Amino acid sequence: MEKTDFETIFEGLVPVKLFKGDKIGRNAGEDSLLAYIKSGYVRLYTVLADGEEVTLHIFKPGLFLPILTEKIVPGRYILEALTSAEIYEISKEDMEKLSASSPEAIVPFIEVGFDGVEELFSRIESLASGNAYSKVISFFCLLFEDNKEGKNIKPGFPLTHRIIASLTGLTRETVTIQMLKLKKKGLITGKGRNMLIKDLQELRKESPIEE
Repeated sequence: MEKTDFETIFEGLVPVKLFKGDKIGRNAGEDSLLAYIKSGYVRLYTVLADGEEVTLHIFKPGLFLPILTEKIVPGRYILEALTSAEIYEISKEDMEKLSASSPEAIVPFIEVGFDGVEELFSRIESLASGNAYSKVISFFCLLFEDNKEGKNIKPGFPLTHRIIASLTGLTRETVTIQMLKLKKKGLITGKGRNMLIKDLQELRKESPIEE
């Protein structure tokens, strides 16, 4: 399902424009249900008792994410725009109207839901197997697998070693060591916002996760 198809489905809704750092859902209405990411990246994170932020997931364009209002999960999980982003906020009423007027339009929602589940399973697989090096490679392959060019990929947001560590279950120091290995092989250059993945296909060859 192409993004433009969803934009047609949501033509009656006005996309919400977000700036980097904006929180999603805290001021949403009680009937808000889902958000569809039209563009940009969104992270889900939590704050531990010692004040440390732990990134749990990064949502890419073309995926749905739950609207986490204070009523649902008061202060526990936070959705934050990693970059400038546009999302469609979908309420329970919107879904009911859509299913009543165009039942066939619900199918794409299910398909994208399956895509999200498949990505989650792939991430679990990468965390459950392989060494630290392969886990870092798998992380990049999963995050940028939809990139059509596949070469000279820029994340578009500061992809810090701390964030990578949170999402791979590794320590920040271990991630730093693996990143140095990738740089020595010429697969990745730069760091943070200026990080560049030279060739995703070449990187994927070293990943235990098949295409």
